[in-house]
Amino acid sequence: MGDASPDPAAIRLEVLARMLAERDGWTPTEAGWGIGPFELVTRSAPGLSYEVWRGPRCIAAAMLPRDAIAICECLAQAARERPSSPQRLFDSLAIPLVHHTA
Repeated sequence: MGDASPDPAAIRLEVLARMLAERDGWTPTEAGWGIGPFELVTRSAPGLSYEVWRGPRCIAAAMLPRDAIAICECLAQAARERPSSPQRLFDSLAIPLVHHTA
């Protein structure tokens, strides 16, 4: 008989599903779970077990699921609080008005 051991990534994904089932803002994705612009995916390879992706880039990795969840939630909160790029540009170009008194 062949080796029937389960895939570590599948086990980790199941752990995430149990931990995130009741948390606000999280949705299942094709590869893992997402919150805001971030996706938390699991790895089969040795090393850090969880990766945080934003679009095509891996931006963080963690060994423990609770740490990976905390990283994602902090990044998602920061992304919500930060104004959009056009607004940041407008704010940085704004020149304060000088009030002259007569």
